[in-house]
Amino acid sequence: MPPPEIQPPPEGVLIRRGREARRLSARKAAQLAGINDSRWTDIERGYYIPTKGVKVKTEALADTLARMAVVCQVTPQELEDAGRIDAAEVLEQFAGQGEADPIVTAIEDSWRLPPFYKKLLLDSYHSMLAELQGDASNDGDQRVPNAR
Repeated sequence: MPPPEIQPPPEGVLIRRGREARRLSARKAAQLAGINDSRWTDIERGYYIPTKGVKVKTEALADTLARMAVVCQVTPQELEDAGRIDAAEVLEQFAGQGEADPIVTAIEDSWRLPPFYKKLLLDSYHSMLAELQGDASNDGDQRVPNAR
């Protein structure tokens, strides 16, 4: 009898839906969050493959999951509903206590981007966040505000 399939965890499903809704590839989303793209995929599906034919269950650290949530515009409440109160608390810290926004940090720390492109990306990102905050104030949805 083959071993049971490992099902994606609720937080993995949540992150995948958010990423797909934003039309981001796993590679691009991982880059924005500052994590390895294979790690991103492992977290979404709930396991990694150390050797061919072997699947090992895995779970994201709270900080990693919170960075993924920022990229996918997942709220702290959605993380709590998925059973990840620890990551929800970290995400709230990003927004509420002025913690560095991982997307802003990734853009600012990129050695590949010339200053002009960094400014362009940061301006676009801040505009998107402002638009989301406007949408949130209109419909009662609590989106994660910009930490800066």
